[in-house]
Amino acid sequence: MYPYISREDCYYTYTDSVVLSMPLPEEMISSSIIGLFKLEDRIVKGYFLAPKSYYYSNEKGKDTLKLKKVKKANSDKKKKVKKVKKANTDKKKKKKPPD
Repeated sequence: MYPYISREDCYYTYTDSVVLSMPLPEEMISSSIIGLFKLEDRIVKGYFLAPKSYYYSNEKGKDTLKLKKVKKANSDKKKKVKKVKKANTDKKKKKKPPD
């Protein structure tokens, strides 16, 4: 992959994919031969923000938007806070005042 991701015209790369401004040689492209690239789309305009987060329009005018799943940080945080509060309450209940 390095020869492709190190090119000046490389706009996006992820694991086994690459977006370039110039086409690859025909002998590097095949939809059936393992080890060669598969041409997924011909991009006219695109925005590549981060891995698995991009938007592009192809030659036919079709728009594609991919966004990496975002974790629900707030709900996880709320669950953790609830858990800590419950643990503190349980500790207070277990403590008995000295006689």
